[in-house]
Amino acid sequence: MKKIFNTKLLFSAIVFSTLFISCNEDDNSTADLRFVKPIVTADATNFTLNEGETATVTLTVNNPIKDDMDYKLELVGGSGSFRDFTCSGSETSVGDGWGIIGHMLHFPAYATTFSFDITADLDYLPEGTEELVFRLYSMGNGKGLVDAASETITVKIANTATADLAIKFDWASMTNAHGNIVDMEYADADGDMHSYADFDFDIIMVDPNGVNYDGATGAHPEVVYYTEMDILGNGDGSYYVIIDLYDGLSPTTADPSFGFTPVLTISKPGVWVHEFKLDNLWASTDEGSDNGDDDSYVAAEIVVSGSTYTLYDYNSGDELASGRTANMHSNLKNLIRGRKK
Repeated sequence: MKKIFNTKLLFSAIVFSTLFISCNEDDNSTADLRFVKPIVTADATNFTLNEGETATVTLTVNNPIKDDMDYKLELVGGSGSFRDFTCSGSETSVGDGWGIIGHMLHFPAYATTFSFDITADLDYLPEGTEELVFRLYSMGNGKGLVDAASETITVKIANTATADLAIKFDWASMTNAHGNIVDMEYADADGDMHSYADFDFDIIMVDPNGVNYDGATGAHPEVVYYTEMDILGNGDGSYYVIIDLYDGLSPTTADPSFGFTPVLTISKPGVWVHEFKLDNLWASTDEGSDNGDDDSYVAAEIVVSGSTYTLYDYNSGDELASGRTANMHSNLKNLIRGRKK
């Protein structure tokens, strides 16, 4: 009887062990399935755009989850640059731990699809077709993956030429080591730091029919964009570009040694572009036209004749432009001092 009992006991032990191992395998299999990361697939990965146009990429996930999924769109190749486009995602910065500059994309929790835009910027440069090659990959919380066929997104951008005038005045921007555009700062007499954008510069366009204050917005940088219809409405003739320091800082709060090195960019987009570096024209002690100072500077003349726009440096010695502008500038002083925002 004892031998038979031991045999039954051994058989029971084997059966129990088999069931235990089987259960463990099932549990491990379930655990593996539970932690398989969802995969997103892009509906399109190749686009051809003109400058100013937008491509929309829609991602679809195979298994929605209860958490947001973080992805990064990073420019990794092509002939274009990071400033040739904008993205609806958030631009990465130095302290976020996402590596070199790119854009953060956040796929919402429980969602089955998520879309983001890539816009080819309408820049000022006359240039050939450019190519942007992006990599899309998991980043941040690392909750999701990208299908291999959707990891590379290619955008070709064709130059757009217009009959418009684009004018930009930038006095406070710089690019940091990460590639972000940030405000330049200066130290006041007490050593405290302030943004150059605290100063208020305006672009004043004097067209053949009078003064236009389209660039008097209080923004930084200041931008004036004259469409072809604007120019047709004002007609052929000379257009003058004037930069005015509308509001400066009190000389008692700023270091008198501080000065500006702003850049004025004038363009017929896609046709020609020119930059004026306006060094040493304004200082921290200048209080601006709103405070009674004549802190305006005539920078350029644009002669419009039909669809032909010719740019002149006002200070180049062109006597016709200088003679016409001298009278215009004399009258302008009162207009600038009398205007209020």
